[in-house]
Amino acid sequence: MMKFWFVLLALLGKETHAYYENKRNALNATAANKVCGLSNYLKGIAHRVNSESAVVTKKLSDLKMRSIQLQLSVMRNRVPSGEQDCKDIRTLLKTVLRNEFTFQQELEEMRKPSALAAAAAGIAAGRLEEWIFVFAQAAGRSSQFCISVGKHIPAEHGNLQECFDGIIGPETLYKIEDSRVKESAQKSLQLHEVLSSISFNSLGAENIRGGNGRHGCNLVRTDTDGVLEGGSVRRHNLTWGGGVMNFGSYQNGSMYVEGGEYVMLQSTVQYGGPRIQ
Repeated sequence: MMKFWFVLLALLGKETHAYYENKRNALNATAANKVCGLSNYLKGIAHRVNSESAVVTKKLSDLKMRSIQLQLSVMRNRVPSGEQDCKDIRTLLKTVLRNEFTFQQELEEMRKPSALAAAAAGIAAGRLEEWIFVFAQAAGRSSQFCISVGKHIPAEHGNLQECFDGIIGPETLYKIEDSRVKESAQKSLQLHEVLSSISFNSLGAENIRGGNGRHGCNLVRTDTDGVLEGGSVRRHNLTWGGGVMNFGSYQNGSMYVEGGEYVMLQSTVQYGGPRIQ
């Protein structure tokens, strides 16, 4: 599962505009849309597998009914003409029961990836929810936002149109729109190919850092006016992430990223700088 979330981190790719009005954005709307896109994709897998499993279930039900009819025919010796017909019915019954067992196994195998995909989709959506409601407004000592479009405002519905139809809020975040999931389900669902085609180097520096590598965005503030109010930064150090993307902060809430790679600079290590788990 950790390898999966490591790849998810890499979804913060290069599809962004390098010349925002304000370049000091830790996570822009493009990055959020990528997470949402993965959630759509995963939910599409669950949707498609469930549809296919319904077909298999119908076939299984028909086979069971047919096997019951054949067993009754054998028990009551209701055969059209003698011993050979009885043998033929018994042979057919064995074939039906064998196919029934095969379909049952196939159904169970289909349910496993469906459940895993649905669970992963929920986790991905949960990460996006935290990004928006924890970090969208989490500016440092400036008017810059952690999830923004490069302006002096946080990301809004228009910037996250790939995720939601309607107003962004708690009532919509937990449920990616079904229409988009159905669209995703129509595509070729090759999850391994999708994930393996993403490299960690695709994490574009322009997506994740300011012009000089220092963020003006307070991802996890551990100073007096942050997540943990008052007290020593050393005592109240905090790392957020949950396995997708983990950030530690030092005193002023800033962090350093160079060249699209997370680095442990000496000035940040002292206070638990950015790291990936």
